[in-house]
Amino acid sequence: MTQGKADRSSAIKNRHEFSQKNKELIAKRAGNICSFPDCRQITTGPSDDRLSGVSQIGVAAHITAASVGGPAMIPL
Repeated sequence: MTQGKADRSSAIKNRHEFSQKNKELIAKRAGNICSFPDCRQITTGPSDDRLSGVSQIGVAAHITAASVGGPAMIPL
């Protein structure tokens, strides 16, 4: 494995991921509306295809890097 691949692999393992509970909280706090300023689309709605009857297209996203060396990293 090359050094670059090893660095990426390590970063992926050390990534901060949102828990399901936090994803649901983020969606509720945003009113199920995309928070990206140029988007503002509704992220939850009815579905005939899903067992739950609900379709969710929202994605929880990090404002800063989810891992050391990741995109948008703010050095401490």
